Amino acid sequence: MKQYSWIWYTEDNVYGLRLDLADGRLEWYDTIGCDCDDNTTEQTLAQYQQSGIPNVIPIPPPDILAELHQALKTAYR
Repeated sequence: MKQYSWIWYTEDNVYGLRLDLADGRLEWYDTIGCDCDDNTTEQTLAQYQQSGIPNVIPIPPPDILAELHQALKTAYR
């Protein structure tokens, strides 16, 4: 299955998301480019459907959310 990834920024940080449909998980990246601590949050698809975006990650821009939801919808038809 396909993998997807996105990167976006806010005024003070760069964030990322990797969707791995084969493993059924999402990896959220906080402060991309900083290797100073554990800056990754993982979720299963079920956890994402239940609780949404992790609290440590700002809501991605609407175009990224639309692409994420389309990828999930297409994969699980």
